Amino acid sequence: MTLTRTASEQITEEVVSWPGVVAGPGRRGEFAFKVGRRELGHLHGDHAAHFSFPKQVWVQLRTQERIVDHPVFPGRVGPAARSIRTDADVLDVIALMRMNYDRLSARPAGSSGFSDDELAYLRGERRLGRLATVGQDGTPHVVPVGFSYNPERDSIDIGGRDLTHSKKYRDVKRAQRAAIVVDDLESTTPWRPRAVEVRGRAETIEDRSPLIRIYPDRVISWGLGSA
Repeated sequence: MTLTRTASEQITEEVVSWPGVVAGPGRRGEFAFKVGRRELGHLHGDHAAHFSFPKQVWVQLRTQERIVDHPVFPGRVGPAARSIRTDADVLDVIALMRMNYDRLSARPAGSSGFSDDELAYLRGERRLGRLATVGQDGTPHVVPVGFSYNPERDSIDIGGRDLTHSKKYRDVKRAQRAAIVVDDLESTTPWRPRAVEVRGRAETIEDRSPLIRIYPDRVISWGLGSA
């Protein structure tokens, strides 16, 4: 006999597998997921999930119709709800939980995901990198881009002309993951390539100067400093 897992069981199994996440019943009948004292979101049975997001993230998710107003706080920016009816809803609730997990478990203020040598390289004379994204059909896409290091966000920021109309922008907006390689040759004799590769969570910033922003989950470098 095949046993079908409920929506809440599928979500719980995935979310509690992330380092530092604990789950359990709350005071109002909800089933909450937390990192330390900070909540990622909570479930109401198998039919709904509730969250809280920063203003900019909330607006973007609302525009994408991935969330609706919280039933207790209609019209308020921040609190949000997502109904659970299909397998696709289950996957998106997990993705929304992951967004909060990545934000709430971020590095302490003042620390960086980059080494001193990597920061010196990224802040140096290099102005061009290669951005890698994945299309909706799973096909990789690589394109040269201008970039800058954002010390306030510890991120790689990517701009460009007509950015919001580009494939890379659409890819990041949908998948919320990206990678970039910044590299050059320190010398040809001897042959000495240098590079910093950054993989991580990515977001699109819809503003007067739109951006793609990559937060480092994994950084690999070679040929820098005394290496």
